[in-house]
Amino acid sequence: MCASACGEGRAERVAVESSECYALVYDPDDADPTMFPAGLMLRPGPDSGTVSPRAGDPGFFWQMFGSGATWRRLPSDSIRIDFTNELSALSIVVAHDGEEIDGASAFYFEKGKEAHPVMRVEGSRVDCAG
Repeated sequence: MCASACGEGRAERVAVESSECYALVYDPDDADPTMFPAGLMLRPGPDSGTVSPRAGDPGFFWQMFGSGATWRRLPSDSIRIDFTNELSALSIVVAHDGEEIDGASAFYFEKGKEAHPVMRVEGSRVDCAG
């Protein structure tokens, strides 16, 4: 499903018409939960919106990173999700079809510097109430 986010073609754009929640898994599977959220919620918007980390992620760190987190549509079937505390940042670029997300996640210890680590990320849609 990775499609254009992984350079494998082009899929149809899907709008975020209501809140969408995703459980995330990373490759390699030893992602540090303080740098990579276990899940996220995309809030609705035609081409952009806000993002929240999902319940179960380590408290204060993700509250800090989640404040002001956003997603925006890229000129393809993909979206970019950005978390930042103005010093460090997490950027996730994924193909999005409304049921799954698939792409890459990069942590920047210092904004503007090289990302480390960079991991493949996949997400399956889950119930936002659960």
